[in-house]
Amino acid sequence: TGSITIPAAARKHVGTAWQKQNDVPHILMTASANDSGLRQRNVVRKDPANGSDYNAVFLAGNAPQFYAIPDEVPLSTIAPEEITDDTVIPYAFIKNNEGSEFRIALEKTMEDKALYLVDLLADVEHHLTIDEPYIFTSSDDDPAERFELHFASADDPTSVDPPEEATDDARIYVTDGVLYIEFPGAVENAELQLIDALGRKVLNNDLGNGSHFSVPLGLNTGAYIVRLSSSDHLITKKIVIR
Repeated sequence: TGSITIPAAARKHVGTAWQKQNDVPHILMTASANDSGLRQRNVVRKDPANGSDYNAVFLAGNAPQFYAIPDEVPLSTIAPEEITDDTVIPYAFIKNNEGSEFRIALEKTMEDKALYLVDLLADVEHHLTIDEPYIFTSSDDDPAERFELHFASADDPTSVDPPEEATDDARIYVTDGVLYIEFPGAVENAELQLIDALGRKVLNNDLGNGSHFSVPLGLNTGAYIVRLSSSDHLITKKIVIR
């Protein structure tokens, strides 16, 4: 019988030994409802030196939906080229069931990393360990783009640069489809972002300098996350348009 020989230079796969998941340093997190056994796994692993793409696309099931969103594609496994103290991985969460209380648990970690899970909706930074899962509540109208995973050296967990804490010295409210922002004093270089319940950025405005701002929205009813930044402030707040 005849045979076909593919030149080595044209081969897609090389002779690199196949690596099992457990052979590669990785982080395994699970999201679940407190009253259900259904769990959604998410993996963060180091990209092997051969540069292969080990990202895996997220596929929804019956468990709570918890997935990385570094770009437009949701991922159940994410393999950054490198993981440093400056690495931040954004995550989305959708409750996907009738429960109201949930947990994100760490089941396996990298020995050289300390992990911090930041809940943007609740304005909470949690040191995530195998013994200390993060417990939180969620409702159907919560925005999906809710979490960030931050890293620090395990030898010096304080080396992490935590996100700036949100301040409460600005009044933010919606009336008749207009978003009002009121600071007690003038701010500089104010910028406004709105994120909808699906994690989509629906508004991005440079507000400039001042103390009082009004922004016509023209958006559908529902819950949104307001992210307001300036030279001296970083504020994240949930609003509901009725």
